[in-house]
Amino acid sequence: MDRINKAIIYAAKHHQQDFRKGTIIPCIVHPFSVMYSLKDSGFDGENLLIATLLHDIIEDTSEEIENIESEFGPYVAELAESVSEDK
Repeated sequence: MDRINKAIIYAAKHHQQDFRKGTIIPCIVHPFSVMYSLKDSGFDGENLLIATLLHDIIEDTSEEIENIESEFGPYVAELAESVSEDK
């Protein structure tokens, strides 16, 4: 399985019960939208796209950054953490 598909599954698993505030839209829609916006704008680096898929996990779940680092490497974890809101 390639790393982007692995990140899609990882993100979907962690957001499976989550919805955007005040809506019935699944939370996973936002990371996908951001990822595709980046791709459409010419940003296609695998690490960046993976970090985009994972950034809301850090914001909205109890998942630890160390687990993301273990699964996807320190660079992806650093990117994801850098664009995540500190809630």
